[in-house]
Amino acid sequence: MLGFVRLGWFPYWYGIVPALRAGGAQVFAVQVAPLDSSEVRGEQLLVQIERILRETGADKVNLIGHSQGSLTARYAAATRPHWVASVTSVAGPNHGSELADHI
Repeated sequence: MLGFVRLGWFPYWYGIVPALRAGGAQVFAVQVAPLDSSEVRGEQLLVQIERILRETGADKVNLIGHSQGSLTARYAAATRPHWVASVTSVAGPNHGSELADHI
């Protein structure tokens, strides 16, 4: 999940989606608001998770979030634990961010 599809000309999830699919995973790269709170983004993600579960017939999803996407994924997992099998956090500010204290 991400707020951005591309960083300049570079695809944000470069190589990850095809690699997961090559390993047999059913992958959905979703998008949420790039500059909103984790709660707002989490609610946006929950709408998409519900749609994915309905369309695929799956019982649960595995979430991968980068940066603030990690917090968004954690929000979704905490809010609907029966929908989420796992959360993988990539460079997420799970213990807060020192930068946030300065802005």
